[in-house]
Amino acid sequence: MFFTASGIGVFCPLIIMQYPLSDISPLKEKIVFKKNVLFVENKTNFARAIVESGAEDYFEDFFAGDFGHCTAKGNRLIAETLAAVITGELFPNAEAVGKIAHGS
Repeated sequence: MFFTASGIGVFCPLIIMQYPLSDISPLKEKIVFKKNVLFVENKTNFARAIVESGAEDYFEDFFAGDFGHCTAKGNRLIAETLAAVITGELFPNAEAVGKIAHGS
């Protein structure tokens, strides 16, 4: 997978989000341009949630080995994390929840 920098992130940031429980580093390595790019990980939030209430609350299956198709609760966690990143970037004085992993 290769991306060109032409026009990406010019008018609005490019948001790249990783699958639940997966490391964000491989995505950061593939993206050569980092200006106006937000990397969002779903490893920490899902790991914490699974410890608290169990994987079956967040995944319907584990088709990929370490993650799978999300339940409504899993999809909500993804959406809340993304919303926190967008809110935190557009409104930096607003309280935001979630982890932002910026490219640097």
